[in-house]
Amino acid sequence: MDISISIIVIFHDNEYFEQSINSIIAQLKENDEIIVINDSLDSKYFHLMEKISHFANIKVLNTYEVRGNRSYNRNMGAMYSQNPILVFVDGDIYFPENLFDSMRKHLKDQTYCAVYGNTYGHSGSLFTINNILGIDYLNMLFDSEKWRDLKNYPLLQDSRQKKEKELLSGEFSWNYFYTSYCMVKKSVFYKAGQFDEGFSNWGAEDVDLGYRLAQYGRLLYDNKLIAFHLPHKKNKKKNHITNRQNMYYMLNKYKTSIFEIKITYEKSQKLFQNFEYFYKTMREIDIDTMDIAPIHKCIYCNTVSHKNKDGDIFYLNSEGTQEHLKLLGLALPFNNKYFEKAYLSYNIFLYPYPLTARIIQEFLRISKDVYIKNAPISYRVQWSPECIKAFNSSSPFASIYYVCKSLDDFEFKIMDEQKLIYVSPAFKYYEDVQL
Repeated sequence: MDISISIIVIFHDNEYFEQSINSIIAQLKENDEIIVINDSLDSKYFHLMEKISHFANIKVLNTYEVRGNRSYNRNMGAMYSQNPILVFVDGDIYFPENLFDSMRKHLKDQTYCAVYGNTYGHSGSLFTINNILGIDYLNMLFDSEKWRDLKNYPLLQDSRQKKEKELLSGEFSWNYFYTSYCMVKKSVFYKAGQFDEGFSNWGAEDVDLGYRLAQYGRLLYDNKLIAFHLPHKKNKKKNHITNRQNMYYMLNKYKTSIFEIKITYEKSQKLFQNFEYFYKTMREIDIDTMDIAPIHKCIYCNTVSHKNKDGDIFYLNSEGTQEHLKLLGLALPFNNKYFEKAYLSYNIFLYPYPLTARIIQEFLRISKDVYIKNAPISYRVQWSPECIKAFNSSSPFASIYYVCKSLDDFEFKIMDEQKLIYVSPAFKYYEDVQL
């Protein structure tokens, strides 16, 4: 017997929404329901909302007061749902074939708590897609005979298909849990705490949910499932910026190294392997640490070592209590220029130099002045070229701000009388982090 599902569709001025909702209606079983969360104020969609609200198994809920908060909208849909399985769908997704039945079957397996699949398409406008590919994208997509041909265009393929299988099915599978469409057991959704409504605008709220869902069961990425993205105008730079802000919000929630790595690097199996090698190597080294009483509005960074297995970044919080973060410093959960001064251990130069460069850049973001304790050491780790290459890889946000990969991106001024090295940037980069 089929499990009944509640399909929660969020609508925000999606031009081809009628095609999207019709493709969902075509998959319904007898006791399924659709809940449309509408936060559009555009009058041209009023008639469409009125039209679909007359379907017996469709509810339309308006959220004019809270516009653009995707987490709030999805949680509202879940609150009004009647069935034990939730399906979250963005209003710009089109389903050319029935895939919900396959997803239901997966969730009969007690091992899995959520399942999701491929989303083909392009994030650009219809004009962009048609002129880049030289096709009529929508006519092909809405043609029952031609839509399969769209799978052969590399530009339209889901980027997750290029990821290693270990990342998609292993302990980091939550990294790729995108809610353009996904199916989740309702009981687990509530155990995990729903979507976090603290995320603003676009980005990261689905990955955050995936991280919490993974504590209760496995997430299944089914490569055979295929849906398509319907084109619409979007401000990609704005989306990148809000996504980055949301990623820092997520780092502030969990304060673990996996999230600072997520912010700083595109993920690959090689990257994680080299981080394992990096930690193993550094943890075998017995080096001095800064053991000093912190001063208000200052932050201090010790390196990973035999004593500090995960690194140690410490400071005084607003109540005057000393706080410690077990982070490298690649990404830090503070607003721009939150601290007056930052002090880094000279041992930072034991790291592979791309890591050192990115850590210095992050401290320059959060601090007005950055210093390195001037206590030169002659010992160095001879990192392999493969390791250097892994840490020299791109950032997910390289398109919106300059990413340091070399120590030549900084100017170092030795201040002998204070036994400090003053660091200043030899570049300008986009600062946008507000938690």
